[in-house]
Amino acid sequence: LEVKRTPWRNSFELERVGFQLCSVCDDDSLGSELQDIEEALTTCQIWKARNNQRLPHAIDTSYSLALAFYNDYTGQSSKEDVRVTLAMAILRGINGLADILQNVRREAYSVMLLCDQMGIPSWLVE
Repeated sequence: LEVKRTPWRNSFELERVGFQLCSVCDDDSLGSELQDIEEALTTCQIWKARNNQRLPHAIDTSYSLALAFYNDYTGQSSKEDVRVTLAMAILRGINGLADILQNVRREAYSVMLLCDQMGIPSWLVE
C-alpha cells in the first residue's frame, strides 16, 4: 500500500477550502464570508509552502481566481491588475485542462480542438 502525501491534512480540510474558494463567486454573500475566503486563501498559501510552491491544477486555478476576486472586492489591487490576474488564471486553467487531455493522446492536438471537445467556447480559448 503506497501512501500519497498531500499538503492538506485530510479530505475534510480540502473540501472546506474548496467550498470557501467557490463562495467568492457569490456577490451577495462575499462580504459576509470574507473571513472564510481569507482563511481559504491563507490555507492555500500554506499548502504551497508545504509542497514546493506547487498545487494540483484545479486547486491552483481556483486559488488564483478567488484571489483576484478577493483583491477586487477589498480594493487591494487596481482594476487593471485584477483583469490581468483573472486573464492569466483563466488561461492557465484552460491550458492545464488541455494538457490533461493531451497527455492521454498519442498525437498532438491544438488547445482549441481539445477545448472544443470539452465544450469550452472558442472565444475563451483565443
